[in-house]
Amino acid sequence: MMVTFDVVAFLAPCLLILSFKKAGGALKTYRGIRVITCPETDQPAAVTLAVWRGAIRSVFGKPAPRIHECSGWPERRGCDQGCVREIAAAPAESLVPNILTRWCQERTCACCGNSLRQIHTGRHQPGLMSPERKLIEWKEIPPQSIPQVLATAGPLCRTCVIAETHTW
Repeated sequence: MMVTFDVVAFLAPCLLILSFKKAGGALKTYRGIRVITCPETDQPAAVTLAVWRGAIRSVFGKPAPRIHECSGWPERRGCDQGCVREIAAAPAESLVPNILTRWCQERTCACCGNSLRQIHTGRHQPGLMSPERKLIEWKEIPPQSIPQVLATAGPLCRTCVIAETHTW
């Protein structure tokens, strides 16, 4: 059977659109800062993936994510990137916003006792209170330190964060 020019002219844009959709899905899946447990050191590490590489590879088959940046570098730059298997198995689990949302869901505010259902991005985020009862801002926490901070800090609802930071 001979393929005509009309068939090729129709199929080529369709394949191109499907390729873009596949690449876009890979971009969405693999972008963002993640906190993983380094398989070599058994310590938390903050990583970002080479998302464009993964997106392009997804067009030609299964994406093979690679680490773009890691908080363990430059000391461990030559590692085998074994953490990529953990990320590929559950891409959403290690994303920082998802870690924070899961942490907040079952907690109540350390000051007023109100429930923290989810973390909100933007101006009005829940806060953290150190064991010394000092307000900790999210921007002060390096991503690789998030598990350690969450193990010791108490959550604050948005209202109590505003009250704690407001000067009368």
